[in-house]
Amino acid sequence: MTNILAIFPTYQKDGVDQYWNESLESFIALKAPEGVTVDKFIVRDNPIKNPEYKHMNTLKMYQNAHKKTLDGGYDYLLTFEHDMLVPEDGLIKLHELDAPVAYGLYQLRHGARCVNAFTHIDDSPNLGKSFTHKREWFIAAFRKKIVRVSGVGMGFMLVKRDVLEKIPFRSTDMNFAPDWGFAVDCTKKGIKQVCRFDVICGHIEDNGVILYPKEDKVNVTKVKVLKQFVYGRLYTPGQIAEVPDEQLDDFLRAGYVHVLGIPERIATKIMTKPTKKNPKAVKYEKQ
Repeated sequence: MTNILAIFPTYQKDGVDQYWNESLESFIALKAPEGVTVDKFIVRDNPIKNPEYKHMNTLKMYQNAHKKTLDGGYDYLLTFEHDMLVPEDGLIKLHELDAPVAYGLYQLRHGARCVNAFTHIDDSPNLGKSFTHKREWFIAAFRKKIVRVSGVGMGFMLVKRDVLEKIPFRSTDMNFAPDWGFAVDCTKKGIKQVCRFDVICGHIEDNGVILYPKEDKVNVTKVKVLKQFVYGRLYTPGQIAEVPDEQLDDFLRAGYVHVLGIPERIATKIMTKPTKKNPKAVKYEKQ
């Protein structure tokens, strides 16, 4: 019998877990592959006391899950972050790949607005670029459905036990969370990482807007240009234009653009966070 440890990490604020209710419902609704036992846990830790840090002990929770997977004799670790929406058959599809590391596809919320699937470069120990960066890559990957990647992201990720035996979860200079370092280590050790472009996941913003990868083109947002700048072409003040999402944050911080409304692809919005803890439908584990 194959056993999977599935974790749903979150944190508390004023005694209330900060996951989205819709994300927890999605986690609970995941169907198990045939002949596989899935142990589902909500895990949390108290925020780091040092106000210099805004993260919530993310690394420690993942390191504890790493240890629990090995100590508990599990064959796989599944990570499902508390702001994700995943298809019910998402775990089945990742598991049937029989890959050392398998990812669902979703859009990153922080930094560059790009998808979490990064290109694999043959015989290279380095991570590639997000498939979002070139439309032809993106469209081809959707058609192929199952694509070798170089990472990255633990929003919805399935990892085999033997990978965890070789690679610990760690922080990097770029990211305190372990996702970037894990992808880098897998790439350097030649461990195969795969993304299913047909396991399309939603990623919930702090304001409740749901981000989804868009199949037919690189995601863009309609903006009004405030200052002249050049990105592939000239953008002039007063112009109404579309800019690629992977650069939107940079343009906003620089004061170059103003976003015009909510883009069509992310018009869906949810509103609920939990008002109580310890849901009965899933195990709850304090760390």
